[in-house]
This record gives sequence, structure tokens and C-alpha cells, in this order.
Amino acid sequence: MAVQHGVRIGAQVSYPDREHFGRRALDMAAPLLAESLEEQFSDLVAAAAEVGGRVAYVKPHGALYNAVVTRDDHAAVVVELAARHGVSLFGLHGSRTATRATTLGVRFEREWFADRAYLADGTLTPRSEPGALVVDAAAVAARTTRVVSDGHTVALDGALISTAFDTICVHSDTPGAAALLAAVRAAVLATGATIGAA
Repeated sequence: MAVQHGVRIGAQVSYPDREHFGRRALDMAAPLLAESLEEQFSDLVAAAAEVGGRVAYVKPHGALYNAVVTRDDHAAVVVELAARHGVSLFGLHGSRTATRATTLGVRFEREWFADRAYLADGTLTPRSEPGALVVDAAAVAARTTRVVSDGHTVALDGALISTAFDTICVHSDTPGAAALLAAVRAAVLATGATIGAA
């Protein structure tokens, strides 16, 4: 369906933790992580090729996404995966992956989360904390309007944080995800901004 509709295909690689959907941090040695991520990426490349598609970017998932914000060795593995395959990399503004991507010439796409609360330091609120998910469509629309209009997000503690971004994420397993996506799209267009396929 992605190929039919012209939607970019991305490899959302994670710690090898199917039982917890990749949302449990694993203290893996970097070479073992690299082997796992390469296998995940290659499997998706093969599946996409079967239907005439190609993988255009890498995005760490779950616990790995959070880990590479500050953990250098795992960030290096993720950036090197993107560099090796010549694809762009999605990640959090100010993360270790963002810094490493610049040094390796990897295109880095800064991501903002419409359905996740932020902490005052600009990182995502852990899912274990109350309020980590934003599931109200009106709240998501208001957050989106603010970030598109002035580049800021209100953190969970009320702090106003700068959140530069190139792409917006809504998790497919967030309750009401389809309605939240519609709210994001409407809010972006209402500001006069455009939505493009990069």
C-alpha cells in the first residue's frame, strides 16, 4: 500500500525485544546491536523490493530511540547503519544521533511527536509516567498549531521548550491514532504551512 500511495518506507529498527515490542532497553554490546539492526533493515529492504519499493530512511524505535539520545555507542550503530545504506535518519533534535549524522554526512530529519509529552530537557516523557501519551485530538491539534507556528512545545511540567522539527510522528498504536493524524494534518494546514513528501 505504501508503494501504491507513494508513501516513503522507513525501517523502524529496535532492540531485539519482540516480547515487549522493542520498548525495553537492552544493554547490548554495540557489535551485537549492529548485527541485529542490519538484519532488521535487510529484511525490510527485501520485502519492499518484492513490491517495487525501497527503504528511504532509518528510525530507531521505542527504547532504542530514547537510548540514542544520550548513549554514544548505540547512537553510532544507528547512524552507521543509515550511512552504510545511504538513507536518511529520523531522530530527536539535539540527540547523539543528530550530532553523529552531521559528522558522517547522513541526512538527519528532526522529529516532533504530536502524541507524546515532553520533559523540560526536550526528551520524551517515559511511557511509564502519567501523561506520557497525548490522546485527545483537540490537545494534539493545539500542540501542533503551536509547534508549527512558533517552534515551541509545552513540557509536562509547564516549561516552554524549543522543538525544531522536519517531520511529525503519531504512533500507530496510540489510541485513536487515525483521528489524531487527521487533527495534525488539519492543524498544520490551518497555519498556512504545507505538507510535503521529502
